[in-house]
Amino acid sequence: MYYFLDDNFNQFASGIEHAVLKRQQLFKANREHAKIVSINYSTRIVNQRRYWNIDSDEFINMYDYFAESGELPESRVTVEDLGFRPPLYRLEEHGAQVGVFIEQKRVADIHLFTDDLGGVDRVDFFDDNALRIRTDYYDTRGYRSMSQYFAHADNQVVFWVVVEQFYTVDGRVFLENHYVQDVNGSGRRNGMQLTLKNRPPIYLQNVEQLFRRFFEMIASETQEPVAFIADRQDDIAHAMIFARVHAAKILYVHSLHYSPYTDPVHGGLTFKELAQTDQLSRLDLIITSTRRQATDLQARLHTQIPVVGVPVGIVPATLLAQTPIPIDAPGRIRGKVVVVARLYWEKNVSDAIRAFAIAHEQLDWLTMDIYGYGDDRDQHQEQKQLHQLVADMDLDDVVTFKGHTNNMNAVYDGAQLSLLTSKLEGFALALLEAESHGVPVVSYDINYGPAEIVEDGRSGFLVPPDDFKQMAARMIQLLSNPQRLAEFSRGAYAASTKFSAGNVWRQWQGKVLPVAGKGADQ
Repeated sequence: MYYFLDDNFNQFASGIEHAVLKRQQLFKANREHAKIVSINYSTRIVNQRRYWNIDSDEFINMYDYFAESGELPESRVTVEDLGFRPPLYRLEEHGAQVGVFIEQKRVADIHLFTDDLGGVDRVDFFDDNALRIRTDYYDTRGYRSMSQYFAHADNQVVFWVVVEQFYTVDGRVFLENHYVQDVNGSGRRNGMQLTLKNRPPIYLQNVEQLFRRFFEMIASETQEPVAFIADRQDDIAHAMIFARVHAAKILYVHSLHYSPYTDPVHGGLTFKELAQTDQLSRLDLIITSTRRQATDLQARLHTQIPVVGVPVGIVPATLLAQTPIPIDAPGRIRGKVVVVARLYWEKNVSDAIRAFAIAHEQLDWLTMDIYGYGDDRDQHQEQKQLHQLVADMDLDDVVTFKGHTNNMNAVYDGAQLSLLTSKLEGFALALLEAESHGVPVVSYDINYGPAEIVEDGRSGFLVPPDDFKQMAARMIQLLSNPQRLAEFSRGAYAASTKFSAGNVWRQWQGKVLPVAGKGADQ
């Protein structure tokens, strides 16, 4: 049994989550038992699973596991279920919020889910001074799943969480987090208590210990050999590495292993699991997304732990079997350029905008759509700057920010060119997705991915990093020559076949499965 260890599968999943989903489908198609494991808390796990078309028997969420809620159908809690009834309580409804009053004093606010199904999302409770003292969260499957309790400073402005309680479906507390106020006035977790059914409490110091306990439990429940593949570093990878289980322990390196990104030879290792010998020595295998990174990483580590390159990008057989869409087909929009990237500094979308602006000066019928969302890590500053750049360059009529979509197939089938201007990548999945739909690409030749995906001069062009002027020249070269654009489109379709499900599975069979089986038997 393979367990793919990740953190979050919400609607705005990253490239790592897309890679995990593709891998799950690949293993399923080849009858190799595998489950996606997530460790995030959410009241909408069942909705997220359905959004990504993940079957319940292929997915384990840590909080669902402890709450014993994995098989529950969706059944929203209603306002009536909460028991706030007259004459004691008076309700005032304002859109997706319902105020609860005793006479003129507000005692609670009920917040409703804003989707079509509605139902109770959470309830805030207030003290006599109108300060929030507790919030209850309700799962979309119809039970209270978590409560947070708050403390307030004397100024009544600063407040922090002091206790979190997580519940099973029958109301038993299975996990309790305790917090103290830190120097910034926020809550800092300083202890955890896990209480399993009919067992004494287990006291934990941090989430890594919680994850480790969870991984040990799911591994003990199967009679098959177990292989863990950690797709996230830090707490998840550490918990896997130090878990007391008979299992193969595999680290998947999805991003650059060094920093700064400009210095692959001397840059410091960014993964503690690679930099610290006590962790590295406990691994059975390291996987990267490209052969080039595997070679670079093996040279840096000087370790006997195998390092292999296995692509995260997989082109499904159903897509390869479809009739290619000519680049000048009626369904494609003439001159439509697409960029698919998070709006974050490392994706360097500003260079794509600058390259497009130069190309648009010569080919005024070009338009560009940017698909991606902002990043909380910079408070969406990059997103704001990109919008401002488009406005400053007077491109608002021809450059459109499309946000997130779950239907990229339609996007690529309507495009004629794709750009990638990242400063760094682990694989550049968007390039392969574009090529698999016959969309030529122009990409910066960065570490890692573009050089293994793009056949330079056949399926697209590779240009030096940061040279948006040369990128613009390549754009003009292709988009002003319909015959050459059509040749590159056919080349893109052909290049994508290297990443067919069959070809990628053979790499798993040859490079990973033998090591995973050996590690699991130890």
